[in-house]
Amino acid sequence: VKGESDDILSITEALKRDIQLVYRNSTPVTTLESGLSSQPTNTLNAMFMYYELLKETFLEMNHGKEAKREFVNHCKREYADNEAALRTINEFDRDYDKHSPTWWYTRDCFVYHMLNKALRTHNIEIINKFGFFIKDLHRQLEDLRRTLPNRNFTVYRGQR
Repeated sequence: VKGESDDILSITEALKRDIQLVYRNSTPVTTLESGLSSQPTNTLNAMFMYYELLKETFLEMNHGKEAKREFVNHCKREYADNEAALRTINEFDRDYDKHSPTWWYTRDCFVYHMLNKALRTHNIEIINKFGFFIKDLHRQLEDLRRTLPNRNFTVYRGQR
């Protein structure tokens, strides 16, 4: 513990700085075996813990329509020279709520490519832009988990 704060923005900024330091010395694969959760947190992989804290921050934040708008605007700047991607970004902006987060993530489009690249390269600023999406995706996966009580399942995320 480096400090205490009730301000989510200062916590997020401190977390960003600490994560960037960890990224320089980490590998892109992070695992946690079931049974390790009872061990003290200081023995767990630091990268895993930072991602857990980041995820929990996203889950606690209130992401309004402005978060999605900022994300869409960022994507439009990133893909300014790609007409096909811009069409998909406009579709995402217009129809986001018509489909599930897993539908968007598993579709071969900018969402999948940008989020995986951000996770693979540990780009905290881009990951932060995905905050609203990560929260929605997490909520959907939690709902799925509740429909399958008493069943353990493993989730994989591939990296190139």
